Amino acid sequence: DIDAFLVKQYPERQYYMKPWLQSGSLVEIYGASGIGKSYLRDSVALAVTHGVNIGLWEVEETVGVLILDGEMPSPLIQHRLQMLSHNLPERKAPISMISTTDLLSEGYSAPNLTMPQWRNGLTEFLAQHPEIKVVMIDNVVSLFPGLDENAAKEWSPSNQWMIELRAMGLAVVKFHHSTK
Repeated sequence: DIDAFLVKQYPERQYYMKPWLQSGSLVEIYGASGIGKSYLRDSVALAVTHGVNIGLWEVEETVGVLILDGEMPSPLIQHRLQMLSHNLPERKAPISMISTTDLLSEGYSAPNLTMPQWRNGLTEFLAQHPEIKVVMIDNVVSLFPGLDENAAKEWSPSNQWMIELRAMGLAVVKFHHSTK
């Protein structure tokens, strides 16, 4: 009934980084290869876990972040995070990292978010770690391999999973190449 819906009380969506990143956000950041999308990912992750603004983007609440990296070499990620976190105040919330290159070098399979077992495993992990409020998926091509990016039917299970994460109150930020 519309009347019941209109009077239902919902929790206010909390901004993590105002004006664009808040609980329940589904965000896609896209651009050409090599222009700095992963630098932006790391900068935002550090900002919301350390409570540091980026320009006019204000951190309103520090929260935990999970980064799923699909293609960058782990030593490069490590170097960038060390460089970007130099002189930051103490971290107030955790950052977790799932690195494809680390998993492969340790004999595990690469993350594949088209597979239900990967999505279910991540959902379970996130349910067990309520301090993590932002999930960064970098990037669509490497973490959703084989999907036709223009076929809505192929994307349906993955889209439903991201909507499920939003219903859990998580912000999901996915990174994508504009050439795709």
